[in-house]
Amino acid sequence: MQTKLNETGRKQVNCFEKHQEANASGITLVALVVTIIVLLILAGVSINLVARKQRNLRKGNKGSKYHK
Repeated sequence: MQTKLNETGRKQVNCFEKHQEANASGITLVALVVTIIVLLILAGVSINLVARKQRNLRKGNKGSKYHK
């Protein structure tokens, strides 16, 4: 990045360079949304698996001679 000094001796940076610097250091909104969607999908799959295991355990206990 080239910096130029203006008449007052202050650093002069064009808008494109400012935009590049801001994007390089932060997380993008797209990456954040994709991450949240992936986490929601994983949570849904996990909850479904746990619910299915509990349902199978209850169904198995009903056939037991010790079940009241």
